[in-house]
Amino acid sequence: MMYIQWLVHGRPDAIQPTQDAIEKSQQMIDKIQKDNSEKDNSDEKAWDEAVEYVSSLDPIFRDRVTKFAKNDWYRLRRTMEIAFTTMTLESNTNNTNNDDKTTNSNTTTTSLFSGIREGGLSVDDDDDLNSSNYDVRCFFLCPSDRMKHTSVLDKRCEEMLSRGLIQETTELVLTEQLPDMATKAIGYRQVLEYLNREQNGKDDGIEVLDQFINNFTTATRRY
Repeated sequence: MMYIQWLVHGRPDAIQPTQDAIEKSQQMIDKIQKDNSEKDNSDEKAWDEAVEYVSSLDPIFRDRVTKFAKNDWYRLRRTMEIAFTTMTLESNTNNTNNDDKTTNSNTTTTSLFSGIREGGLSVDDDDDLNSSNYDVRCFFLCPSDRMKHTSVLDKRCEEMLSRGLIQETTELVLTEQLPDMATKAIGYRQVLEYLNREQNGKDDGIEVLDQFINNFTTATRRY
């Protein structure tokens, strides 16, 4: 659906996030999800807290995240990455222009992330930017039995593990063939966390493996 939106409505004006912003965003989302999991809160509460946090960064990001579908963690993380990137650029700009009292703290954010798309098929030169020449609709299949659907997803994760996901990830890391983008993908990311975990000699293999599988299946269901 995202690619259809790009084709019809145009490319977003989002800038390329910095590596620091990417890492900071992932750490923040992991912390929110972990804190709510330890409190036995629902996924919905974790999502609401994450949306509230991003909304507090700037009104332009608040307007964006409030339109996301619930548990669309990918788009939320991407927005957070852009927010942290623009905040860093904004800080650098303000430091450079300390003597300029007319500097607006929102200038950089607004100029780098206006939310306006361009280059799409849906807008004529004389048309309003929000108009569209195409009627694009998206339909989703919703399972009647959510627990049954969850069971299917869990089984799929277990099948991936039984078919060698851990071994595959290990070989890709050792041969330096694992792309950086893949390290953030569901599955690879959880395996890497499992392989890179701290071992203190008292590590209970079964217990840690169970936790890894739980993290993997939970991330899959949230996506």
